[in-house]
Amino acid sequence: MFSSFRQAMAWLHTWFGLTLGFILMVVFFFGSLSVFDREIDRWSIPETRFEPQVMPSFDEMLLPILRSVEPNEEDYNTNMPLLHDLSQGPITPRTELPADEFWAYTTHRDPVLIMGVGFRVPQPLDP
Repeated sequence: MFSSFRQAMAWLHTWFGLTLGFILMVVFFFGSLSVFDREIDRWSIPETRFEPQVMPSFDEMLLPILRSVEPNEEDYNTNMPLLHDLSQGPITPRTELPADEFWAYTTHRDPVLIMGVGFRVPQPLDP
């Protein structure tokens, strides 16, 4: 088919490079599109998406709600015996755990408000 080994390898290198280059071009193109999946969805089917909302006032609206949150009972029963140092005293009841941190998050990409509370273990086993 080819008159020399060099020509055979040049043909193989050309077609292998073109094929692999085309496959990589398709992969990189669709990978770049996947970065903007929410924006493309919002553009193509706008009726299925929430409108971006203004972040509510943290001090006036969210903080009173977050202060009323109690630890999850299942999570408390699972993790508190592992985190509390029994030599320092009895385990703090679930409803009396002090809130350590409050957070709320929303962006134009995630127009749904996500909130959370972190609780501190009063007498930790490993501070």
